[in-house]
Amino acid sequence: MIGLEGAISNINILSSTKTSYGDNTIVWQPTGINTTSDTDISYKVSVKNVVVSGEAKSFEYTVVIINPDVE
Repeated sequence: MIGLEGAISNINILSSTKTSYGDNTIVWQPTGINTTSDTDISYKVSVKNVVVSGEAKSFEYTVVIINPDVE
């Protein structure tokens, strides 16, 4: 995971499920990022080498961490 400010974060994979029903799921938690800021913080997430129908693909998306207690 890369913060829009350029900081790189490691992740801990909490669980990984591959089943013949429902969606395959990976639950992960980033380490070393600010989750208590009074302002929103955006992070770009890059997931690489995901095999889909025998072909490796990459995905990128942005996640915004918010503090719901701040008005």
